[in-house]
Amino acid sequence: MPHVQIVSANCCSPASIFHTRRVKPRSLSRHLSLNSDSSKDTIHSQKRIITHYVYSKLEEYATKSSHLWILTSTEHIRKRLLRRTKDLSTHHSIPEHLVRQWILETLDSIDLTIQHLKTMTNSRGEFIQILSGNKTNEQLKRNKWRKLQLNRAKEIIKQKKDDDELLYEYRQYIRNKFTPKHETKSSFRHDTFNIDEEYKKAESISKQYLISLLTDFNKRTKPNLHLLEEMIDLGLKQMLKRPKLGEFEAVTKTEHNILAKAALIYKMKKAYEMNLRNQADDFMLLRFGQILTNSNKNKTVSETFMQYIHMFLNSVSLLAQYMKDVNDNNNIASDEYENISSYLAPTDNSSATIIMSPDTYIDQWTWLLEKWKEALCTFPIYLTESGSFSRLLRTTIGIGIARLYGFAENNENIAELDVKFFQALQMGYYYGIAYAFVDGLQDEREKEEQDSSMTLLAYSDVDKWLAIMEDVLCGGSFDRTQLPKLSVTDIVLETFDCLITLTNQNHITNDTFNDLALLLHSQRSDIKESDNFYFDPELYLGSMMKSHFTYTATAFMGGAHSVHNRERLWIMPFLGQMTDDCRDFYDDLKSGSVTSFTHYYQQKQKCLEQKSLNPFYGFLYLCEDIYVNSKKDIQTGAFLGRRIIRTFYSLELSSSKLSEFLDIFLHQYPDLKSYCWSLRAKFNQVSDPEKSFFRSLNEYGVKYARTHRKLETYASDHLKFIEDNLKIDSTSTENQQERLLIDGINYSVSAGGKRLRPLLLFMVGDLYQLTANSLIPLARAVEYLHTSSLIFDDLPAQDNANLRRGRATLHTFVDNEVPNTLAEGRAQLVAVDLISHAITLVNTDLVKKGFSVERINSVVNVLSKSMHELCTGQMMDLFAARSRINIDSRTNDILAILDNIAWLKTGKAIEVVLVCPAILAGVSDTKEIDRIRELGRLLGILFQMKDDLLDVEGESIGKTQLIDQRNHTVTYVSVLGQDGTKERLKVFEKEAKQLVDVLWSNAGTIKDVIRYFIERKK
Repeated sequence: MPHVQIVSANCCSPASIFHTRRVKPRSLSRHLSLNSDSSKDTIHSQKRIITHYVYSKLEEYATKSSHLWILTSTEHIRKRLLRRTKDLSTHHSIPEHLVRQWILETLDSIDLTIQHLKTMTNSRGEFIQILSGNKTNEQLKRNKWRKLQLNRAKEIIKQKKDDDELLYEYRQYIRNKFTPKHETKSSFRHDTFNIDEEYKKAESISKQYLISLLTDFNKRTKPNLHLLEEMIDLGLKQMLKRPKLGEFEAVTKTEHNILAKAALIYKMKKAYEMNLRNQADDFMLLRFGQILTNSNKNKTVSETFMQYIHMFLNSVSLLAQYMKDVNDNNNIASDEYENISSYLAPTDNSSATIIMSPDTYIDQWTWLLEKWKEALCTFPIYLTESGSFSRLLRTTIGIGIARLYGFAENNENIAELDVKFFQALQMGYYYGIAYAFVDGLQDEREKEEQDSSMTLLAYSDVDKWLAIMEDVLCGGSFDRTQLPKLSVTDIVLETFDCLITLTNQNHITNDTFNDLALLLHSQRSDIKESDNFYFDPELYLGSMMKSHFTYTATAFMGGAHSVHNRERLWIMPFLGQMTDDCRDFYDDLKSGSVTSFTHYYQQKQKCLEQKSLNPFYGFLYLCEDIYVNSKKDIQTGAFLGRRIIRTFYSLELSSSKLSEFLDIFLHQYPDLKSYCWSLRAKFNQVSDPEKSFFRSLNEYGVKYARTHRKLETYASDHLKFIEDNLKIDSTSTENQQERLLIDGINYSVSAGGKRLRPLLLFMVGDLYQLTANSLIPLARAVEYLHTSSLIFDDLPAQDNANLRRGRATLHTFVDNEVPNTLAEGRAQLVAVDLISHAITLVNTDLVKKGFSVERINSVVNVLSKSMHELCTGQMMDLFAARSRINIDSRTNDILAILDNIAWLKTGKAIEVVLVCPAILAGVSDTKEIDRIRELGRLLGILFQMKDDLLDVEGESIGKTQLIDQRNHTVTYVSVLGQDGTKERLKVFEKEAKQLVDVLWSNAGTIKDVIRYFIERKK
């Protein structure tokens, strides 16, 4: 076991203060000067002893049975504690004046202690809010974490920049530095992995366990109610709820009653200890099917493991503390934080109270936070909505905790703990990406037939991706250029490369990738249709295999020896899967997923006829067997009892349908149904911090992703929806001439394009909680008006362009029905007809979406005015091109003219899609509307400047290149040159981003649009 000197959780009892074997007296005469690090450590250690003494005495007083103690004054308690000053000084070789000082400081800081414990209680919520950006920009700029990052950035980047630019470059630097470097090998294996053969072996083993279970279960008529009661009673006894936030707030208002505060601290401590032990037991039982309290050796490993978990939670809690506003009066000093954290420690305590301290490992925490955010911004929204982000964090932390267990079990050197733990978190991150992506792709594949309107991800792409990933995991080679071009392609390739590097460093590449390949193969093989009936072996086999390989890969990455006990690695993960399927029953019904629970519900009559296993019975049978086979071990029974009652609690909390659930699955067992229903009375005793945390994480993740996705991801999520809605059905039109107009419309709107206007419209709608479905009539109208302007723009009287988006412009397009003599005339009529369709969409369809007539009228006014201004801008452009702007004019005068043209021609169209959603959302603040208009102006100028650059240096811009030079048009490039135009782009980019921050603190996707405007190649 690594040498970790620690103070026990009960170390501050009077006996332990004076008779402990773990805290040895130290003489101050032997200390170095007060400026030395060793002296500071000694002083700090000694102060902690006194702090613990004070807490222990307060705990003793607060838990006395006599009510007279509650009435004891703070002053009286202060005097009692100070009486021990001399004894403490003598025993621990600490000067009396320091003992006295530290006793008084500890008592005076009791309110800060409570605030810290409150932070610990809510640290997960704080952490989520930081991850999701649920803070204003000003709040984010006023926290210690930002200051730590800034100081670190100044050490690395030796350039004078403003803080935002410095932080941006620092975070980019950290991403590049700590992302594992890809090892350039043709294959990571010497021999390929025969997936078919190995899968058959695994399937055979899985079937043996499954058939054995099903045979045994089918012999039973119903679950054992007595055993169920026994397990739940054990679970409730070992489930202490932490104090609620209201309790902390109430006790801080009690100025003089120090014992009420001490009682709250004690309550928090006991709940924290219990929760920590439960987490360790849950982890061990689920992954390895065993607990660690059956022998002295295992008890030592268990205590060390719990201490490591505590040290990690300290790090997360301290990070959450640093992320709080520095103006918050509830912040606490680092040394006080460590004293309190060591008091809460579950086992012996030493100077090692934290893993990967945010003070020291700034770069590592920055990398992890930035990569989590990057994943959230890259995942398609359907992945995030299905829980992929919370799955990513759970996997990241889970593999980190598995590594902590491996560290304790293998008795590794504690000096290497921080570095190896970070490496495990990196493996967890990349494995989490792979798992979330594979699981999400599989879900998408199953839902393809139900609804394919909101994603560009086609079934063929999903199938191709899954097949390629499986082949590569088995050692096959692949051409990266031939992969489907999806928004997630880059992050998936990075995941694969980095997993190879990280697992190679730990010599577990083959084991890890074998199980990943088998997991993927089991995912691909387990395809079920909700309309079909399945017999039990076929229904449960896929779940057993997927859950098994999920857990074994995690265990390999953790480096634990217990992974070789493979028998329990089939049953315990299967229990975990059954628990999840039970808890998520209503969510799975809604999404159309086929699980044993949804299948039983949808095929209930046939299941009864075929005597299929009731899945809820199966879940309870599993719990019974694990409990009985453990010889009714108390910790095992409590673990199972917690899972069962938390399942009921989750069903009631998430869907309020516990009664209906019990009717479905327990209608044949009224006694059990009645007992389960009666458990509602005990829900106030149920705590499920992990489930609550990840439920909140899902909610915040979806909220964050809606406004922070990368443009590529956002476009992928919406483009098919937009394209499907742009086309007009002409099949019901009998009039041939009308059909020619509609065909012309469909030809023009189907020419592709970036669809930036409808996308921007949806982005602003997200900021005001308006759905894409409610805004689609307006999006269509805006795109029709834009397409109309392009048709006019291409005509011979204006730009006289032959190409638009790589295709023949409408006035040059001819076919059997539209000869050359009619092409230009039809193009003009199509442009006008598009305007009429747009008017109908706004005036009629927006009403159907529930928007008020008043707001729709305001939108109509904005659209009509913008169209007028667009025509004015086009006229100015024509005049400038034909009449020539006086090139002898001052540069600023010419730029002012070009800016005005760009604003009217391009900026006004952008302004419309920014302003109209705000109007529909009810924004009436004229200052806010004016700022939005100004943003539209800036973006229009940005877009036009980049267009002018692309006309000269673009790779392929989809229209006749150098057309501006051919038409002798005055452009930004002709006035400023290429370098001058690029410099001006940077100035406008900064102004636009600053304005976005003023308008919306969480508009990450819109900022990415600005990035795209600057970096686009066509």
